Amino acid sequence: MDRNVKPVQSAELPVMPNSVARVVRLLDDGENYDTIYKAIVDSDMVDGITDKRCFDKQTLKSLMYSMSRSMLRSVLLKTLGPDLYDQGFYSKANWENVLGDKGPGAYVVFITVRERKGKFLCVRELKELIRILNQYARAIDAIEEQATREYEYGASQFGDDDRAAMLLAMEVDDVLRGKNSQHNLRSPRFDNFEPRFRSGAGDRTPGRDQGVPRSDNVRSLVKMLEKRCLEGVDEEVYQLQSPLLVGNARDIDTRAASHLPRNSMSNSPKIWALLISCLMVMKVNIRVQYATMFRAWVDEAQINDAEILGTAVAGSLLSVDGCNAKQPGTRSLGGVSEIVFGDSHRHVSVECKWYTKNLNQTRVTLPLSAEAIELEAREKEVLDNAAEMLQAEKEYKDALAMLAAANGEFDKALEEANDNVNEAEEFIATLASESLPED
Repeated sequence: MDRNVKPVQSAELPVMPNSVARVVRLLDDGENYDTIYKAIVDSDMVDGITDKRCFDKQTLKSLMYSMSRSMLRSVLLKTLGPDLYDQGFYSKANWENVLGDKGPGAYVVFITVRERKGKFLCVRELKELIRILNQYARAIDAIEEQATREYEYGASQFGDDDRAAMLLAMEVDDVLRGKNSQHNLRSPRFDNFEPRFRSGAGDRTPGRDQGVPRSDNVRSLVKMLEKRCLEGVDEEVYQLQSPLLVGNARDIDTRAASHLPRNSMSNSPKIWALLISCLMVMKVNIRVQYATMFRAWVDEAQINDAEILGTAVAGSLLSVDGCNAKQPGTRSLGGVSEIVFGDSHRHVSVECKWYTKNLNQTRVTLPLSAEAIELEAREKEVLDNAAEMLQAEKEYKDALAMLAAANGEFDKALEEANDNVNEAEEFIATLASESLPED
């Protein structure tokens, strides 16, 4: 992960808040993770998080230790594309600084354009993307306005500009759909068009109420992208920063894959799927990837904690610089076994050397708090319980193997006994035939 990329706003790095630049400099100066964590939670990086009390929890600070310094720098700068675009060759060494995705935790999704070595769009392309999004928002507003009219029905009420916007919105909606679900763009039905990516009536985004238009999130996405169009820069320079999406799951690998344009993306946040769809309509040859930010190893609550911390570090809220429209840490989770958490703990504390290094560096300069000591005891308990369950599972499998072996020996003995019986019957029959009197 390129240390030559400095935290200074430029055509390549249009998104560079002062608070983020300060944290990156602390990181580059070798400051311990407690100092870095405090700089994050005391800054405007957490302003978008509704409940800031969560940052007082030791579990969030422990999660910070589990991210490598290289990965943290890449997330802060939003340069995941150039740093991780080629897992098999150019970026192979960088991926060694990323946690594995086979387990619970939080992840970050990013976009690159093929043949650009992990870079994103230029300003010229961003302006075209913004134009399409504005048209999509206009289509939503036109539909919503029609729904509020009491006596006017049908498509005749739409003007030419509204129709043009709705036609483009239909094309955006269809790009990820199968042919049987697509609109007839040659003879479109405007009167019953329902834009796929408008905010739902039951949208739980904080601050949303009945008076907020259902195009609000789309217009917020436009505002976020407009911040990337700096004045006076070369509009053909490709940006190193992609908009980010942070999520969490009981199994990262399974959930994160739903944000890739392999299917309809119906299980992905609407704003993210809309962004991908617009880029595909633009014929931009995109590649969408994800990387693990944090693995949860204590309990299910830590999975939500991981998303909260990841969202703050990545600046991924729609109101900041990303594509997360909803508050993090609200997912209902369940069904994660202690074995899975134990596997995560081993992965973080044993297989990933930086966790212990980050932790020890902090211990040299700062004493452990009572909460940290308690958390370590809980972590040890999780690991011990998982080890006991794994041992019980091994013993069960060994018993099954012994039973199978015994059954095999019994079957073999039974087959030999049957063979002996058959031989004996044949011998008796032979004796009987030889002893019969001649006629």
